[in-house]
Amino acid sequence: MAYRFPDVFLLDRVPKAFEYSQKFDPVEEVVILAKVWDARGLLHIHDVDVQKCARHELVRVFNCLKNAQCDRQIGDRRGRNAVEMRVAGPSSNLPTGADLLDLVVDPKLETLSIVCTDRKDFYHQFATSANRTCANTVGPRIPLELLRDTEAMKAFASAKNAKKPSRLVGGNGLGFSDRQAFSKCPDGFVMASFKSIFQGDHAGVEIATSAHEGILRFVGLLQDESCLESSRPFRGQDICEGLVIDDYFAIAKVRHGVLVDPAVDRFKSCKEVYASLGILGSDDKDVCGARKAKVIGASVDASPSCQNRGHVLVAAPAAKRYALSWITLQLCQLSHTTDALHLCVLGGWTSILLFRRPFMSLLQKAFHVVDVSSFVASSSKLVPLSRPVVTELTLLSVLAPLCVSDVAVGFCDRLFATDASLDKGAIVSSEVC
Repeated sequence: MAYRFPDVFLLDRVPKAFEYSQKFDPVEEVVILAKVWDARGLLHIHDVDVQKCARHELVRVFNCLKNAQCDRQIGDRRGRNAVEMRVAGPSSNLPTGADLLDLVVDPKLETLSIVCTDRKDFYHQFATSANRTCANTVGPRIPLELLRDTEAMKAFASAKNAKKPSRLVGGNGLGFSDRQAFSKCPDGFVMASFKSIFQGDHAGVEIATSAHEGILRFVGLLQDESCLESSRPFRGQDICEGLVIDDYFAIAKVRHGVLVDPAVDRFKSCKEVYASLGILGSDDKDVCGARKAKVIGASVDASPSCQNRGHVLVAAPAAKRYALSWITLQLCQLSHTTDALHLCVLGGWTSILLFRRPFMSLLQKAFHVVDVSSFVASSSKLVPLSRPVVTELTLLSVLAPLCVSDVAVGFCDRLFATDASLDKGAIVSSEVC
């Protein structure tokens, strides 16, 4: 229902001015974008006057750097998102790189085999209902003549000239809400909609992940005993697999000298179902049977050069750790920073320290530099960098190479707990049952 008829989630409210884009792009720019969509079968034209009846729902499209060859399309859909109820779905269970620390590998007996797949423009491969497509309308209204040569205009004209379906097929046309009585655009004008899912649709992650998960479970992948999720400990033994929206991965423990590779078998099953359903992917990004790879934001290293020394390492990618270390050291030479920059730096370090949690103890003063309750992202403020804060950040920068966990080391067979007393410390322990 959330996918096919999102109007059922509409709230009885109009968002405040700061909750949505107040500007439209020039008509000429929207026409250029519409023709790009049309060439890919993603343009829908309609004459519902969303600009007049629900202006706050209109989407403004912008681009975000993806790589050196292309940008990522983002839909500023804040207005529509603001009047829809939250859609609960599988995104709350998406695994993170630090969840891979649940693995334990014996480097003397086994190694890791890593596979990953990536779907190309996954959001744009979804077919959408008329109701969801209309919720992706871009402003402003467009003179009909400017879209006359598009395939979408042919479909629009054909739909206008089609006979009304029988009551058996179309019902009595009584409608479901007042929205279906929205007025039509003035003569000679139409509106353009994106005929798929925008990145920027708050329900998009839930829809995409749920659909992808259903496909893979249908062919026997992502079973409970092997599926890695952030909401529960990993239950498997010899293989873990997981899904992050459009990226599927599997990591198998393979004994030395054994030719059977469960991860590669899952990779083949995954690719076969994609091919059978015509789901496009980026084959150049596939990883199949690697011993060292980046998986859901984590660098997993069971390469011979690492494993021959008795280690299997999991950490944030070295490029991220060293780049943030350098930036932080430059920052520590200054007397002031900005609240926005400081929060970004702390966020980066926090994601790195999740792979080596004892290092979290280095941070204390740094968390009190910015009053988050009064922070405004659009209006950065200068804040002083005290020497205790600089000391904490410098220590992190110097220790960045050590922010790594070794999953070749087994788990302790005891659980420990300590109190928070500042005067006397109490420690208790118990065997793991």
